[in-house]
Amino acid sequence: MSTDTNAVSSREQVGWSNSALARLALVRRGRPAATLVLLLALCIQIFNANDDYSRIRSTVYDFYHRLSPRKVEELPVIIIDIDERSLQQYGQWPWPRTLMAKLIDKVGDQGVLAIGLDMVFAEPDRSSPGAFAANYPNLPENLKTELSGLPSNDDLLADALRRNRVIVGRGALDDATPARKNAPMTPSQVSDGAAASFLADFPGHLTNIPILSKAAAGFGYVNAIRDPDGVVRRMPVVLNMDNKVAPSMALELLRTALGANWFTVNADATGVQSVAIGDAVLETDPKGQVTLHFSPANPQRKISAADVLSGKIPSPGFAEQIALIGVTGLGLADVATTPVSARLDGVEVQAQFVENLLYGARLKQSNAIRWGEAATLLLSGFALVIITPLVGPVLGALTLGVLLAAQLGGGYWAFAQTGQLFDPAYPALAACFVFMTMILIHITESDRNRRLLNDQLERERLENARMSGELAAARDIQMGILPDTDTIEDMPSNLEVHAFLEPAKEVGGDLYDIFMVDEHRLYFMVGDVSGKGVPASLFMALSKALCKSAVMREKATVADLLATANSEIARENPNFMFVTAVAGIIDARTGAMEFCNAGHDSPYVIGAGKPARPLETIGGPPLCVVDDFPYPVEYAQLEPGETVVLTTDGVNEAMTNEDAMYGTARLIDFLNTVPDDAPTSSIVSSLYKDVKTFVDGAEPNDDITILALKYSTPS
Repeated sequence: MSTDTNAVSSREQVGWSNSALARLALVRRGRPAATLVLLLALCIQIFNANDDYSRIRSTVYDFYHRLSPRKVEELPVIIIDIDERSLQQYGQWPWPRTLMAKLIDKVGDQGVLAIGLDMVFAEPDRSSPGAFAANYPNLPENLKTELSGLPSNDDLLADALRRNRVIVGRGALDDATPARKNAPMTPSQVSDGAAASFLADFPGHLTNIPILSKAAAGFGYVNAIRDPDGVVRRMPVVLNMDNKVAPSMALELLRTALGANWFTVNADATGVQSVAIGDAVLETDPKGQVTLHFSPANPQRKISAADVLSGKIPSPGFAEQIALIGVTGLGLADVATTPVSARLDGVEVQAQFVENLLYGARLKQSNAIRWGEAATLLLSGFALVIITPLVGPVLGALTLGVLLAAQLGGGYWAFAQTGQLFDPAYPALAACFVFMTMILIHITESDRNRRLLNDQLERERLENARMSGELAAARDIQMGILPDTDTIEDMPSNLEVHAFLEPAKEVGGDLYDIFMVDEHRLYFMVGDVSGKGVPASLFMALSKALCKSAVMREKATVADLLATANSEIARENPNFMFVTAVAGIIDARTGAMEFCNAGHDSPYVIGAGKPARPLETIGGPPLCVVDDFPYPVEYAQLEPGETVVLTTDGVNEAMTNEDAMYGTARLIDFLNTVPDDAPTSSIVSSLYKDVKTFVDGAEPNDDITILALKYSTPS
């Protein structure tokens, strides 16, 4: 029957429909939603393009930094390091200003271009002779007068500053200081009067005592810019101090080394573009800052102050270099966290700042790079929007991985080869969110379609259960219209008949009929309707009823009855089905039998000690094939003890799973083994069992019908 096939076909169609609906939903809903997410990400990127700090972006840049730190081939800046050994040899910090003056003179004698003090002397030296005399009032007056007449340590340090080109350090503060307005500033020129408004603004600063400020060649601020995560990535080249442009330590060192008396800030309406020292132009970002390209700490950059003071450095050991004097002794050092190092001395940060400005090694982000970031975001996002619905989630994820690798790789290449900061964070996040949006919608739609499929399958199960119930009822009805061979009315005692029918599916197209035409003659018929299942079963019931009706109405030959049935069945046959059949009448008094064969397998006669033999007939076509066909009447004479066996093709065409067929020869061999005294019920059941043993559990491909009619000597 076709019910199971239809159910499978229906499930396949539903599965295909589910997949098609999911794809269609991903295209119709996933793409617009993902495009909206993409455009939103683009707006966020544009809005945050000028932010100084982004944790994700900074993390990526720091990763690039560690992969490709700045290569150091020359050391234009040397650090005079007041290290732990210097403190042990010359005493704890702060040193007397006289010792600092000696150190500055020693460094100046080495031929340096400029000296920077990475420290602030905000108070007078308490160890000066006059301060010493004031602190000890019990000293003799002549000694107090003599000590007070000596120059102070600050005077001696100021003299050292004048003899050497020294830049003193300053510290910008977040709190205002009263002395702020009195501190001198390095002369500067500004191309745009509003330039100071773009710079980092500090309300106060920590300066040196006036005598040192007046003696210094310049004043440089040593502040670093720490991002919210505490990492120093940027340094201010110039700052805004009381609406005046103030230089950093690095800028002052370069100005002094180049012999310039001022610096120029080049700015426009968008911010600071660069800072110029004579013909040298130092590019900055719009806030007058630079992003440093750091190198790891380099011990060759540092020389112990103890070695300088003791004269171990041959002169001129620092010729044509810039010197920075700073303290790195334990507990005194200003330590910063940088992208390449968790601890880097503040004085070394200043040294690398000078080197970045001197060699133009700073990291930068041009407008072209920003446009490139936006283009990358759009292209990668649209690539996922287009490709993912076409290739599915797995290949879509692979595409996402390729895009992320390309973005990160491209960003690293730009960093390492050009010093440009290409931010892959926003394009990568946007690509991930676009892909996640499409996958979430895909999952949502797939889940909805799955529920629809489950509902449809549940309806199919209920429908199949209903149909199974109806088919079971149809089977009961079909089997019920077949005669019970044990209860045939008025059948002579010398005739024995038994029949069995098994549909291949729930219902079938085989049929048989047995009834008494009169008190001596028995009508029998075995037929097979073309096809199987419900249509065949319906046509089977119709054919059986019409054949029996024709027999009961007319007292004619079997041929006439078959011709009448042929005509009536054909008239009720819009689907052009046909029936093969053997119909006959046996006379119980004599064993004479007349029969007709309408395209059916030949009957076999067994028993009376003879081998099985077919009843060869001329026969005719199946019923409903040729209208008004004159079926020839065949005659046979049964001897007492002989049995006529009729089967449908479900017996000889029964097949194993290996496509081996039961066949006519095997049927004849079986019939030859039947004992002469075997009852018809045993013949039928034994033949059925032999067929089933042969097929060995293979699915039946046709209905099986067996009928056995035995004639004995009349009593």
